[in-house]
Amino acid sequence: MHMILMPACTTASSVHGSESYIRLWEDLSMLQALIEFYNSFPDSLLSVFGKRRSEISPDLLDRLTQYRDVQIHNLSQAEIFQIDDEAEAMLAGLMNEMSSEALEDTFQHVKLPFPAMIIEKRTPVLDFMGIGLLTQIDAAIEAQFHAVHTGGLMPSLTIISTDSFPFKVTPTPTADLASVVSSITNLSGGMVQDRTNALTLLSMGVGIATLLKYKGMLEVEKGSAYPRAERRRAERAGRPLPDIRVSKISLGQAGRGQLAAMSRDRNHDPAVEGKRRAHWVRGHWMRTAAGGLSFRTPHIRGAGPVIHQERRVTE
Repeated sequence: MHMILMPACTTASSVHGSESYIRLWEDLSMLQALIEFYNSFPDSLLSVFGKRRSEISPDLLDRLTQYRDVQIHNLSQAEIFQIDDEAEAMLAGLMNEMSSEALEDTFQHVKLPFPAMIIEKRTPVLDFMGIGLLTQIDAAIEAQFHAVHTGGLMPSLTIISTDSFPFKVTPTPTADLASVVSSITNLSGGMVQDRTNALTLLSMGVGIATLLKYKGMLEVEKGSAYPRAERRRAERAGRPLPDIRVSKISLGQAGRGQLAAMSRDRNHDPAVEGKRRAHWVRGHWMRTAAGGLSFRTPHIRGAGPVIHQERRVTE
């Protein structure tokens, strides 16, 4: 077991059948699906595990309830950022290049654009959409990973905090509950995978917050979480959709150049290198004179018209 799959119908009230709830789930944004899940938490989770409230300790039940309230508050306040595949690849490459010292400096000093952010990958993996919930209080960022699709949800098992380095990893109350269920196997493996996913989306969020300051690296298209036609259909049906705004992140001109330079460097061919004239030089992280971390943006080298020159060779 790499994660705990929560079937969609388990989060419905008793008046909903399985099929009707799955149709409702399909009408929800991923953010709404998460909020719906936590609205029925922890009873939905206890039901899946075959437990009653009386069968778990009062302390664990209290922590589950508090966790629910915090999750609903953060999700309700979060701004959504969707990352396309190219932007994800470029951000991942840049973050992977950072040294341990640079990672610590960046993660502990970055300011997220919003106190709560939802980071969504645009492309599903095995039919699941990966969602990162990032929250920041003062300088510390906490990150959790969820995965959602029309049939269910994989809740977060760990919370990563940048309050210390290496990052602090704390099991969620969901993981604590799973640890006392005898039928759950390989919980530790699921938590390792969950931590890896959370760290990936944390890096995406930190990369966005950092590179938005550099012209041309990222482009942001703001719009509704629902297409206009879908919103009109919902209004005609008498169930208007909530006004959920989404910022779609893609590569700007410099970002596309950065990705092209990264790809070229991975497939470096000296024979081609000697013939190449105008080309993108990749950007990179660098230390400023004051000791801070800065990013040198990618730029074009060798651009412009060919200048013909006459040269004489003598022996």
